[in-house]
Amino acid sequence: MRTYLKTAMISSCIVVASLGALPTMSASAKHNSGDTDDRLRRLEDIEEIKELKHRYGVALDGIFGDPSGASAFVDLFVSNLQVDYDSFGTFTTKATLTAFLQNVIAPSFSWGFHVVQNSRIEVNGNVATGEWYLTAQVVYTGGTEVVPFYGRYVDQYVRTNNGWKIKTSTLVFDPPPVP
Repeated sequence: MRTYLKTAMISSCIVVASLGALPTMSASAKHNSGDTDDRLRRLEDIEEIKELKHRYGVALDGIFGDPSGASAFVDLFVSNLQVDYDSFGTFTTKATLTAFLQNVIAPSFSWGFHVVQNSRIEVNGNVATGEWYLTAQVVYTGGTEVVPFYGRYVDQYVRTNNGWKIKTSTLVFDPPPVP
């Protein structure tokens, strides 16, 4: 009886140990050295896109009070862009987007602070998609009250010779429910 229990325990340990090793073996097989370069490239791409969206927010806030900043903002996009700003309109050329920023946005607001967060970015070779939550606060020109805006950006990006650029950007405002 004792030999039987000893054999059963050893067999059980071997089974448990091999089951525990299976996920490890599977994970290590999944991430072989050939995949490391691809995974690193993907992570670098995601960080570059995050930096691009950061520059987007900074450049947009810079337009308030200085409409000449519109050119730095528009340079974040490819030439065949599509920008949909919900009720503000849709823009398909750098010229129309620049005109909107300089003639509508810049004079309408004296101050703004845009924060994009909770990014979800998917990279597929030289194209990528991203979704971001937006929290923005602005002061209308001539006003003193800080007005909040909430929404989501849904973007498409392309890799260019000058790094990642925004191809499409759709802003969907998500106002809080009114009681």
